[in-house]
Amino acid sequence: MGKKGIINFLEAIIVIGVLFVAFTVLFPGFSSKSRWPDASTILTSRDLILTMDRLNMIYNNSFDLTELQNFIDTSIPLNRSTLVAWSGIEGTVKSSLVIACNCSGDQIQNLTYWMSGLKINGRDIKINFVPSSLDNIASSDALLIWGNTNLNSFLANFLNYLKNGGGIVEINDFTDSSQTGDVQQKIFGLMYSGGKTFNDRSYADHFSRKPSNSSDIAYGVYKYFYHLAVPLKASAQEISVRVETGMPIPVCSGAIPHGNFTFNDTGYSYWICNSTTVYFDTDNNASADTAVRAGEQFRIFGYNFTLQYIFPYQINVAFGPNYQFQDFLIAWTSPGQACPPGNAWGQYYTDVLTTIDDNPTRIIVNASFTKSQLIDLPVVIINNTGGRAAWIADFANDPNIKNNCLTFSQVSDDEKLLLASLILWASNKQQFLISPVSIKSGLVTQYVNVQNSDTYEVYKFNLGLGSPFGS
Repeated sequence: MGKKGIINFLEAIIVIGVLFVAFTVLFPGFSSKSRWPDASTILTSRDLILTMDRLNMIYNNSFDLTELQNFIDTSIPLNRSTLVAWSGIEGTVKSSLVIACNCSGDQIQNLTYWMSGLKINGRDIKINFVPSSLDNIASSDALLIWGNTNLNSFLANFLNYLKNGGGIVEINDFTDSSQTGDVQQKIFGLMYSGGKTFNDRSYADHFSRKPSNSSDIAYGVYKYFYHLAVPLKASAQEISVRVETGMPIPVCSGAIPHGNFTFNDTGYSYWICNSTTVYFDTDNNASADTAVRAGEQFRIFGYNFTLQYIFPYQINVAFGPNYQFQDFLIAWTSPGQACPPGNAWGQYYTDVLTTIDDNPTRIIVNASFTKSQLIDLPVVIINNTGGRAAWIADFANDPNIKNNCLTFSQVSDDEKLLLASLILWASNKQQFLISPVSIKSGLVTQYVNVQNSDTYEVYKFNLGLGSPFGS
């Protein structure tokens, strides 16, 4: 082959190479792979969710992995070695909560007792209060800080905790501006605004407003307080019930479990007659005058209540709208006044907080003073900037420091319920349950469910199915 032939041959090779590249770009090859295993898993998940929904089982199965797996094992012709389920919830209160508590041992003991027996739409809400420092916050769904503590050195910890989904609730009374530093301003969104003198103590604390819609910052706390039923424990020592004249003789006369329903610092006796009926002493004269069945409303001291649940030694009572609390704020009497306060007229002094952004919608509970003019002062302030945080005045003590008098009032059931509502509002609402065995591949199907037996509850149910062997 001559020189010219060699050149022509090389040019032909180049042309063939260019054409090959061009065909590859203009007409790319492709390959396909069957996704039938994935499609089959998704269809199976959807069928399972719809079946649970039709059988009214989806709510229980959403929160109980054992029940969910049992349902799957009996619903499809597969066993645990070929198909494994896991699930998670988003947007509602978990059935089991861990609350990191920066508080005393006695406070933890009281909190555990107060909040045992809580239910939402029939499911148990178990709250485990664990002691925690603030420099190393225990793994938890919410942090509760009880007491007047300098928090400024823990700002970074709190910001990180909120970022990871946990909420913070603070129970505290402030006495000067030095106690409302960076943490109080940036985490709770509040500041000290000084002290005010009144001719009387606050006559009542109350929700500042009814939320306009579900996007209102006050909606969650308001909803929990007026739909979540406070658990009331009856004494294991049975006490004979006395029935007022004119009342029908109860079918369960004799020694039956007895307890007290306490609100506005006043206790009203009740007797658990049987699994369907409770007798209340609504006029507080030590005799039963009202028989209430589960699900029925009743009235005490001008307020409406609903008896939601009856157990052998516990009942759960929900509060009706427009309820008013006793005063939460610190109030100091002028020198010379009676101890405890309230037994003589005089001037009262209280410390006042306000929102740092001058946003009144974040004040969800007020204390009202009315002697000279109606003045509302914040008792509960919440904040959702960067996470959920709430401050509530310390309802558990009533110091009268200027007279060297310090009294501790009984914590009422309404105060316990308000605190529980704040904790549930602040708690982490996302939970993913891990698979009971290791899996190679799996898919998650999401379903929005609604439950409304006693509380309107919207949440996302995530059902995962996978194989330990892969595909």
